[in-house]
Amino acid sequence: MLKRKKQKAFMPSKLGPNERAQSAVEYMLLFATVMVVVMYGFDTFFPFIRESSNQYYNGVVMGVTGKEPPNFCTMEHGGILGCP
Repeated sequence: MLKRKKQKAFMPSKLGPNERAQSAVEYMLLFATVMVVVMYGFDTFFPFIRESSNQYYNGVVMGVTGKEPPNFCTMEHGGILGCP
């Protein structure tokens, strides 16, 4: 009967400590570059998205809520206590 060799749970790294450190630095540089691109995209496109979503909301809100009732009390009148 053939005996099987015990397999190791993981493959040992053939890289030395210097090569592993270099790989870690390269991954950190790659991560930093991706983060810069993502943050620039957020900074550039969020104002446009916010403005267009506000315009859409203002256009839709009257269809959802309807017109104000005739004797509508607002905070301009001092809230509930200051209603005319």
